[in-house]
Amino acid sequence: MKWIVPDFYRDFRCIGGKCIDNCCIGWEIDIDEDTAEHYKTVTSELGKRLKNCISWEETPHFILGKDERCPFLNPQNLCDIQGALGEQSLCEICREHPRFHEWFGAFRESGIGLCCPEAARLLLKEETPMRFVELDDGMPEEDFEDEYALSFVLEARQTLYSILQDRSVPFPARLTRFYNTACSFQAELDGALPDTEMLSLPTDEMLLDYAKSLEPINNDWTELLIKAEQAECTSPSLPDWVQEKAAMYLSFRWLGKAVYDYDLFGKAEFIVRFMGLLNLLIQQNCVANAEEGLRILSKEMEYLA
Repeated sequence: MKWIVPDFYRDFRCIGGKCIDNCCIGWEIDIDEDTAEHYKTVTSELGKRLKNCISWEETPHFILGKDERCPFLNPQNLCDIQGALGEQSLCEICREHPRFHEWFGAFRESGIGLCCPEAARLLLKEETPMRFVELDDGMPEEDFEDEYALSFVLEARQTLYSILQDRSVPFPARLTRFYNTACSFQAELDGALPDTEMLSLPTDEMLLDYAKSLEPINNDWTELLIKAEQAECTSPSLPDWVQEKAAMYLSFRWLGKAVYDYDLFGKAEFIVRFMGLLNLLIQQNCVANAEEGLRILSKEMEYLA
């Protein structure tokens, strides 16, 4: 099966205890059935800990401890399960995160979620336009149920990629065109006439109202929004190339999903809001840099949804 990944995908390595964030704090992690059965066979002291620190009712999951830490996260911020049994004994979520995958019949796409600081660093390591690499994962191709939707969405996404990467145009104008073109594609997908009224990018007030409507992932999100409401824009927007690469990556992750629900515009609108909030937080000095903004917004907007 053809396997498509961003050009930095194979460079990613978890930096473990050196990370400024931690995937094992603040998340209730479900354990897949095969791994749960394996954990039941583990003996010794670790086996006792597994028995006592996992909720086995309905979907098994780790019981978070103080400060919402995974019970197997040691003081060095490393995993005791991986240390004792190896990476192959981690549950599927722990083994794969922050990687994501999407299957489209004859090919699949994979990336690294921007909730991970190292992923954001790799994305913004260079100013060069984002590129994709085609690999072969050795798996057999599969049929896709709705070939028309697949072809339409992927062609539309390619057009939207071209708009975002047109460096002869200032990025705000690119994002506006991206927004309106996605709206036209949605009308075509729905078999309706396109709306001739041009859409404008959401205002700061609209963006903050949207952000406040989201379920807070933690108190930090609520405090960040309070700070954003009270702050004034004193810093410039992010460089165009940074905005371009962030929007491209979000488009890669989300637009293809429209083959399942036909909501291409909804996903484009999500990207526009994400980018608007990223710039707002930067301009109001609510986050230190683009990497921090991407991490915070990804955790709240991509993983909590």
